[in-house]
Amino acid sequence: MIGSLLGRRIMQNDLKTRSAIDSMKVKICLIKLRAATIKREFLLKEYNPNQPRLPAGQTGAGRWTDGNAPEPSSVRRKEDGQEDPLFALAASQEDCDEQYRRDLIVCKFTGLRACYAQAMVRLVACERGHPIPPLNF
Repeated sequence: MIGSLLGRRIMQNDLKTRSAIDSMKVKICLIKLRAATIKREFLLKEYNPNQPRLPAGQTGAGRWTDGNAPEPSSVRRKEDGQEDPLFALAASQEDCDEQYRRDLIVCKFTGLRACYAQAMVRLVACERGHPIPPLNF
């Protein structure tokens, strides 16, 4: 009699444990599905070939725009009419954007806010033609 009661309790505990495990598996699947949906939405928003871009030959050429923003002047010039040498040495916007994308990949793996902040500092330095600091967080 005691053995059968003990056996029933063990079976009940096993069923509860199995039920809890199955419930957690369902929750994990739902989380994975939601993560995949968010990733898909992010990827679809990131690139739109029909979105207007600033024309070539201007500062920020190739960057996306809403079409309403005033376009920046095409070349920075000194008072004597010559191009600013620092501006001429600046990396192209595409190079800066590519560096920023690579930095974000590193930051996504680390998950640290400091990494994201330094990635933005590096992007601004690249866009302004300044020396690019290392990505060390």
